[in-house]
Amino acid sequence: MEFKLENRLDSNNAKFVQEEIDEKLKKSDDLSKEVLIFDLRDLNYISSAGLRVFLYFRKKVKEINVINVQPSVYDIFEVTGFVDLLSVEKAYREIDVSGCEKLGEGANGTVYILDSETIVKVYKKPVMDDIKKERYLAKTAFSHGIPTAISFDIVKIGNTFGTVFEFLNATSLSRLMLKNKDEFSKYVREYTDLLKAVHNTKMEGINLPSAKDVFLTKLTRCRKTLDDELYNRIEKYVSSITEDKVLLHGDFHTNNILVQNEELLLIDMDTLSYGNIAFEFCGIFISYIGFAEIDPNETLKFFGFTVEFARDFYLSVLKSYFGLDEYNKYENQFALLGYIRLLMIYSYSRYSEDELTKTKINNIIKRIEDILEKI
Repeated sequence: MEFKLENRLDSNNAKFVQEEIDEKLKKSDDLSKEVLIFDLRDLNYISSAGLRVFLYFRKKVKEINVINVQPSVYDIFEVTGFVDLLSVEKAYREIDVSGCEKLGEGANGTVYILDSETIVKVYKKPVMDDIKKERYLAKTAFSHGIPTAISFDIVKIGNTFGTVFEFLNATSLSRLMLKNKDEFSKYVREYTDLLKAVHNTKMEGINLPSAKDVFLTKLTRCRKTLDDELYNRIEKYVSSITEDKVLLHGDFHTNNILVQNEELLLIDMDTLSYGNIAFEFCGIFISYIGFAEIDPNETLKFFGFTVEFARDFYLSVLKSYFGLDEYNKYENQFALLGYIRLLMIYSYSRYSEDELTKTKINNIIKRIEDILEKI
């Protein structure tokens, strides 16, 4: 049953509202199975007497969901601890990003500049649990010393949702690299330093999934794409990778790094995990090499980079991270995992049955087989 509450719920009307709802509940066949939904979109104030109405019905029915709660009312639910007792959903402010400048784009969302002080990440797949998870992970990462943007609001944008961040004069690292190509080495160094800062972060107090477990789970998407022998070889190889306790971002590319007053800030925190850095670098590989090899237009469209520029950046990052004498030891491993990850993406694509995608998949499989032979 759904009930809409308006204006105020306090000592003057709480008893009347409770009696009115009780009367309607008499029609229920089984109160123990009843779910009550309270829509508070038009409720501007609630007192302790009003809160006791919810406690009263919480003891009588199976579940209570409180939705569209105005910020001032939500604050009262939060301060009194009712958000832990009930399912309380805040009313989301609606905004429009049409005409806003696009700042950057990642796998899960696009970031727009709202005004001189705020930006918003608009999610491609608006799953509220995932959005709340990303906010939690961002706060956790920030508290562990990783420079990241902290969100302060969830908003509604058409049929999707977004997270608002406070920023001043922020721009993406991709855009700066295109604008100041003569500072290429500087940006490689800053990118690598931030990547190392993530990987050197202590894991205490962070509850994250295993990157290898996530990888192996997604690998099952490729069962129909690969013959049994090749699938088993790939699965055996991935399973053999050591499980390290290293913090991984999971989508570490220059569109997900914003620069504010010379400081680099990392966004898109919903892909955080832990494990071997190979699972980080395979994502970096497909961002700058893998996609470009399958379709050169992808790199230009996503980053604004030419294929040559993207390749130079990737190799320069490897050299900066591992050193000139060591980086080539890891190239094949990162490339192999990268192509496997690309295969997962294209195998899961809704276009996986069209001829163009089939051609891409066959090219990826050929690359996987070539590297497996080398390894």
